[in-house]
Amino acid sequence: MKKLFILLCILIFITSCSCENNNNLIPGDIVLDKDINFYIAIHHEPGGNPQTTDYPEEYWSSLISLVELADQYNQKLSLEMNPQWATYILEDNVRLDLLRSWEANGHGIGLHHHGPHQNHWNGYTYQEEFMISDKYIGSIDEMMDLMKQLPASEEILFACVGDQDFFDYPSEIPYATNGGSEGVEDLISIPTGVEFENANPLQISFALYGNEGNVAVSFEELYEALETADDNEFVGIVFHVYDYQETPVNYNILFEKLNNDGYHAENIIDLFENY
Repeated sequence: MKKLFILLCILIFITSCSCENNNNLIPGDIVLDKDINFYIAIHHEPGGNPQTTDYPEEYWSSLISLVELADQYNQKLSLEMNPQWATYILEDNVRLDLLRSWEANGHGIGLHHHGPHQNHWNGYTYQEEFMISDKYIGSIDEMMDLMKQLPASEEILFACVGDQDFFDYPSEIPYATNGGSEGVEDLISIPTGVEFENANPLQISFALYGNEGNVAVSFEELYEALETADDNEFVGIVFHVYDYQETPVNYNILFEKLNNDGYHAENIIDLFENY
């Protein structure tokens, strides 16, 4: 009887500890996970001189820190990269191995294409009128040959391509992201088939979050979307590596809060495959 009493006391103690407030959570702890179709896209720009890899070299260490932060708080990122980042990463096996370790840990690797109608065109296009430009580097097929060397799967399954450059959307990519200019209206979306020149992907939207002035959604607006979205809807935000480099503390607070409240982003591929 004495042993039974001791075991009962231990059980009561363990139960009471597990019911304490979540405010004492440490990075990596997971609380009740809320089943929300939620994703965080990270955009990697080509830089002011896309003929070089100066831009990804400048921000590479910040990307490493950002992914480490996401891992601390169980957030899976969807990394949408311009081809300049692919070139930079493929120059060094250490960088490539690190990227693939992120992929193995659940982060997604996708495409962010800056076409010729955008600032800082990345130099790749299908659009013949721009192929005579001295900024032209290659075709979209050549860009995809480069991009597909990044993931171990050798597949790029999601992309963000600007509306004015939909001619450049690669036909092989089934999932598209778009938005960022309509604020709160871009936070919640339902996967919808769209017709581009050579492709018919399913598209979802995201809202800018962070240091983007009046266009960016607030922390409170994001939370309202997470709390009201139904099973058929996706909640998405996007920011840039340079946003994180400028104010890392903002994203530390965001990721910690999301984790403590049971909101965990998944990469876009997993979301669509489980939809």
